[in-house]
Amino acid sequence: MIPINEQDFAMSCLNGLVESLTIEEVESGHVIRMTLKWKEGEFKLFTQRNRPRAWASLNTLVDYLKRQGLKLPTVTLTIRKG
Repeated sequence: MIPINEQDFAMSCLNGLVESLTIEEVESGHVIRMTLKWKEGEFKLFTQRNRPRAWASLNTLVDYLKRQGLKLPTVTLTIRKG
């Protein structure tokens, strides 16, 4: 998994360069994984402190994606087992 910072993610959203996006439930909340049209590999959104960006609430995460201007008709949600 390749880290991507919030600034690069925002620019990718605004320019329609996010190819696919998955919201993954993890122990600390929900994280964003994605593929991009401009670079190969799977990316995970990280903070400036080089830690995975996590949201406790799906509503807050969806609001964040809307503010970034994400231009995808479908987003995948992966729920943790157990």
